[in-house]
Amino acid sequence: LYTPRFVGVLATNLLAFTQWFSLQPVIPLIVLQLGGDATLAGVAFAVFSIPSITMRPIFGRLIDRVGNKTVLLAGTLGIGLLSLAYLVGSLAVLVALRALHGIAWAAVMTSVASLMALLAPASRRGEAAGIFDLMPGTAQMVMPAVGLLVYHATGITGIFLAATVIGLAAAAVVWLSAP
Repeated sequence: LYTPRFVGVLATNLLAFTQWFSLQPVIPLIVLQLGGDATLAGVAFAVFSIPSITMRPIFGRLIDRVGNKTVLLAGTLGIGLLSLAYLVGSLAVLVALRALHGIAWAAVMTSVASLMALLAPASRRGEAAGIFDLMPGTAQMVMPAVGLLVYHATGITGIFLAATVIGLAAAAVVWLSAP
């Protein structure tokens, strides 16, 4: 089960959720810092979530045509590079980027789960899914606090640079390990 490729899938999943949970608590603070209000902070979450959910069937079909690695690499590059674009520091840009980030997130979540299922031997698929599902919980346990610490220590620049590095690290893992 624990082949280099499967460990790469676990690492990709962990890095993706590390980025997600480091940004989740600071997005509302950044919206407020940029002059928005609680309603706009909610909108920033909604415009991420809607494409994140609705695009998954489209990415599923795309995976069937171009393969998991291609979609996963595009998604991880997307979450990494879009994080850098948040540095523009505009509410309108932030909301637009949240929608694009949601699309990239849909690509990552659809392809990484599909790749996990493909790489796990049928006799150990339940175990593989259980280990795979530990990655979001592990990130959630630590990263909201880390994200807030980074944001309070470095402001918008530090948290989005950290998110960029994490997203690009996930892309590097995909490039090196995905079949």
